[in-house]
Amino acid sequence: MRSVSPLVALALALAACDRDGPLDTVSDSTLDAAVWRGDGQKISAAMPHAVGAFVPVEGVDAFSTSYSTGPVFGASCTYGDGARQLTVRVESGNIRVHAASLDTRPGVVASDSGFVTRQAVVHGRPAALRWSEKARTGEVTFLVQRRFLVEVRVSPATSADEAVSLASSIDLAPLESLVLDGVTH
Repeated sequence: MRSVSPLVALALALAACDRDGPLDTVSDSTLDAAVWRGDGQKISAAMPHAVGAFVPVEGVDAFSTSYSTGPVFGASCTYGDGARQLTVRVESGNIRVHAASLDTRPGVVASDSGFVTRQAVVHGRPAALRWSEKARTGEVTFLVQRRFLVEVRVSPATSADEAVSLASSIDLAPLESLVLDGVTH
């Protein structure tokens, strides 16, 4: 008998626990794509101006795309601190499938492609922390208001928990206060 992968188990758990899981917030995918590009620009404006000692090394990039699940949009920014790099990416729209690939259950440890994944907590929310000792890369992903998927990646990281610490230092109020036009509220 085949065992169920942790990713499939999480997807099933999120479906069963719908009140805490990610939302697909685009119900009308026939809207003009300019609406989601505009929402991506709004997310761009909510991106942090700095994260700890990391300051932007590139402009904030808004994006808008569509997958089989529907439109996904958001923004990303790359920050630097000397030779170190931090990337913050925020997605919204139909994020449920992408977010379901994250395992944020306590005690779950998985390993893939040199990364070890374990549960973390960012701003009181469950998060998935991926760490590669060999690459010295930390990545933490978490949900904000069930409608934003936030990913913070730092390399080279000083420790496995540095991405969690940096993500926890980001002020989420600008993101949480956004009113987007192409989504259901």
